[in-house]
Amino acid sequence: MAIARIATPGPWFDVASRLTRSQAEAFKARGMVGVFRYGPLPKNPTTHDLSRDELAMLLDVGFQVGLVQHPRLPKYNELKSRSGASDAITVGRYAVSVGVPAGVHVFLDLEGVRDSSPAEVAEYCNDWATAIGQIGFRCGLYVGFDAVLNAEQLYALPGFDCYWADAGPRKVATRGFAVKQGFGVEAADGLPAYDPDTMAVDRLGGLPVIAVRAHTSAGRSPALSESTPVPSGEA
Repeated sequence: MAIARIATPGPWFDVASRLTRSQAEAFKARGMVGVFRYGPLPKNPTTHDLSRDELAMLLDVGFQVGLVQHPRLPKYNELKSRSGASDAITVGRYAVSVGVPAGVHVFLDLEGVRDSSPAEVAEYCNDWATAIGQIGFRCGLYVGFDAVLNAEQLYALPGFDCYWADAGPRKVATRGFAVKQGFGVEAADGLPAYDPDTMAVDRLGGLPVIAVRAHTSAGRSPALSESTPVPSGEA
């Protein structure tokens, strides 16, 4: 069983393919604290996305687990023809189906939207955040290339309270980033290609909420209730 808990700072990674137990154990042996896995877009196959069995295995190995929705290729990513609500409902319902607990941050991957206006991007993000929140999850935003919105506009998006940057020179006003992605690592030594990430409190003291294994022993992995605040420097 998984429960929601505030993420532990340290070395993380994200990977777009399902991991075997031996691969997960190899990553754990390298000192990784947690892993971000992917959820689907509408009508896309879920063959390589997080599954219920994989989530259980990752938690059993000792990982903390986060979730991010796949992005579209830039040529298919003109947001005026896309529904933020529909995309969020797809990944939110999928997250529920594989056992991701309520209260976890699900991340929207905002990149490659250069053919959209700032107003269109903001509307899409707002619709996405509203829908994912209604399913019971918190909203995180991955900021990649050609995200269109500037630092102030990104911070002003309602509903998002955690940000994750790619390896480029990204900025979010006031809050900054809790997760910073490094440059991708190619597949080698039996491990798939992956991106290293660094988890650290943002400028307001915030961290994402992720999934951890529920322990039966007293005092371990306490669940994050609806009344538990996410660490933040905001009054």
